[in-house]
Amino acid sequence: MARGSSCRCLGAADEERSCRDRTSRTDANRAIRLYTVRNAAVENESMSDVLVRDATRADVPFLADCNVAMAFESEGKHLDRDVLTRGIVAVFDHPERGFYVVAERAGQPVGSLLITHEWSDWRNGGWWWIQSVYVTPDARRGGVFTAMYREVETRARAGTGVIGLRLYVEKENSRAKATYSALGMEPAYYSLYQRSWVDLDRKDA
Repeated sequence: MARGSSCRCLGAADEERSCRDRTSRTDANRAIRLYTVRNAAVENESMSDVLVRDATRADVPFLADCNVAMAFESEGKHLDRDVLTRGIVAVFDHPERGFYVVAERAGQPVGSLLITHEWSDWRNGGWWWIQSVYVTPDARRGGVFTAMYREVETRARAGTGVIGLRLYVEKENSRAKATYSALGMEPAYYSLYQRSWVDLDRKDA
């Protein structure tokens, strides 16, 4: 038996088997902890490779691609690209509506999100809403959203009159909920209600 084991085998077959089982479980637990630490290190290293910048009008096609993909992947909706593109351009035309950020890795765009504003009279300040979040499939689980979130949070905390960050998430999206919780966000007390006059789902798609 290897030195350093926490159990002592006295020669009886049952005790030897019990000792081997406990040793195997200990080794497995150590492997799991090591795997978790290595994964965290990889994600931190990946995040350091991500550049988050303000989007420009040159990014409009990429932003449209992200929104089309996100709507279909998350809700099965087919967006009208012309309407969507005008909606994106409208943010650049009216900066008071919000702003986009783009994440890049090795000079290539790999993610984006939109920030819009909501005024709170109770708090005499504004919420920043995180919307239209998308990370390209080959860049997922690599710290891209975390990098965008951290950049937005840093800007919000440095801004005047910004009281916090909000977002909404599909009820069934447990992975996204876990990501948001890990970043320090908490479920809100409120449920979201709406009444829309615009049907986003194209019937001819």
